[in-house]
Amino acid sequence: MLVWGRKMIPSGTTHFPALPRSFFERMDAWRLRWHGLEFAILGMLATALAFYVATLFHLKTPYTAAITVWVVVNTKPGHVISKSFYRVIGTLIGGSFAIFLIQAFASQPVFLFSLLALWMGVCTGIGTLFRHFRAYAGQLSGYTAAFILLAALPHPDQALHVALDRMAGIVIGVLSMSAVVALLGRRRSAREMEESLKRIHRHLLEAIPRRWDLPAEEIAQRRLRLSREYTATEALLEYADVESPGFRRRIHRLRVLTNLLLDVLDASREARQAHGIFTEITTTLEPLFDSPSEKQLAITSARLEELRTRIPEMEDAPALQAEEKLLSRWVKQLTPAGLDAIILRDPLYPDVPAAARHCVRTTLATLLACGLWKLTGWEAGPVFLMQSAASCALAATMDRPSKSLAMMSLSVLVASVAGYFCKFVLLPHANGYAEMLLCLFVVILPLASLVGSKRPTLKVIGTTSGLFLLVLIQPGSHMVYHQAHYVSFALACILGTLFNFLIFSLILPTIPAREGARLLERLEKIAQGNATRQRPPSLHTWRMTAQDLLLQLQKNPGTTPAELEEGLRLMDLGTRLLNARETNGNIHPG
Repeated sequence: MLVWGRKMIPSGTTHFPALPRSFFERMDAWRLRWHGLEFAILGMLATALAFYVATLFHLKTPYTAAITVWVVVNTKPGHVISKSFYRVIGTLIGGSFAIFLIQAFASQPVFLFSLLALWMGVCTGIGTLFRHFRAYAGQLSGYTAAFILLAALPHPDQALHVALDRMAGIVIGVLSMSAVVALLGRRRSAREMEESLKRIHRHLLEAIPRRWDLPAEEIAQRRLRLSREYTATEALLEYADVESPGFRRRIHRLRVLTNLLLDVLDASREARQAHGIFTEITTTLEPLFDSPSEKQLAITSARLEELRTRIPEMEDAPALQAEEKLLSRWVKQLTPAGLDAIILRDPLYPDVPAAARHCVRTTLATLLACGLWKLTGWEAGPVFLMQSAASCALAATMDRPSKSLAMMSLSVLVASVAGYFCKFVLLPHANGYAEMLLCLFVVILPLASLVGSKRPTLKVIGTTSGLFLLVLIQPGSHMVYHQAHYVSFALACILGTLFNFLIFSLILPTIPAREGARLLERLEKIAQGNATRQRPPSLHTWRMTAQDLLLQLQKNPGTTPAELEEGLRLMDLGTRLLNARETNGNIHPG
């Protein structure tokens, strides 16, 4: 039995059998319950290590290493290592371009900042074309160039040293966080993905025979929930493979078998009335998902072949042609070699119009921020521009940029108040490295622990407060306690984020009421292309592409129930067209 989102499975049927509660199981349960506190403690341990190593190597800005820790901090090693890898790549690209700009155009500020704005726009746009942390590399390439350029602008001849110092700080930060989370973090991504896949299998095996007993509205809601869970499960693969090398190969057969169940679900959707054959198919397949061994594959294949040979003898055989073709295909593929030969590619068709919109918006926002700084001559103008550049690039990939920027502005405000207390009340009494870290720990720990909250605003504050607080304090061995300078610096950070809130609300805004129609138009174009495209996608690639778009539709606050139903219909249309081409031998079923 399965309740969506919660397993109710008899003991002994899961891949991970129940064991007596040991000390490690109790610790794991405690860490899941107190996730926010674990997040904060791991972040502070990595901060201490990063500070120590950066000081040991005599970096001019050792706090850069600590700031990097709070950029990549997570309790799962896969997330940290994956994000760190793309952060280093983005830093190298952005730093190299910043050095080029300074060396070539330091004496031409108008041309210099125009090229910087264009570079940021292009990098942000390119970043939105990719999935997961690959998008982060694009964004970082843009605003890292701004950070290094503004830091080196007063002394252009020192541009290379500034860039190398920042790159060294980032490398130390990501290595420190990676080391701490590798030793103390929870390697759960692989187990979570396997459990989630099995949960989806249970749901599908139960739902397929009963789909004709449910009203259309409930079926649509179940399909949308399946879309969300399936997309989230596939997203774990990259992190799980980092935590457990070789996991992608080991989980491949379960992923392929998930596509088999989705094929059965598609076939049942084409049937006009209930038929006992679907109950027989799911009953035959059920043991396979508990133990996909070579022996069980052979048994299941033989039973499906027997079922297929009975179809032509049935009275309604003409109505079961789709099921017969489905069984013929999978009977041939239910072998270890057959399953391993199926390639499961990532989704295709990046959203180029949306990337172009982000590119234009980021370019204009950076140009306006540069112009505002030059017109006012504000002393904290470089800080304002750096904060504007970073928040603009990061907001481009968020589902609701304006709302995210508003929450980010609140987080900067909270960090400013906490940072003031830390810098001017606690830190003046700190003597030495250990006491400085203790003061930071006292302030950051309660704020970072909010990441475990269920409220989105508190979660954002918990995720970003440590980062913003270290940016504002800039701790080190030779700190300057100047209150007016701190207030000006904090105000520049707050206004830099609020400035982008206005930009995202006024310049090429994402209007929820129109976004649903745009996503549907894109989904329809891709679905119709499945019939005419010279190299059509595999069924898995199409499903993931459609699921991603359906997920965006569900997250969009302006999407109507009618648009969600249309999205499901277009997904079925694309699947039907691919199945028709596959019947003619024009497409691989993977």
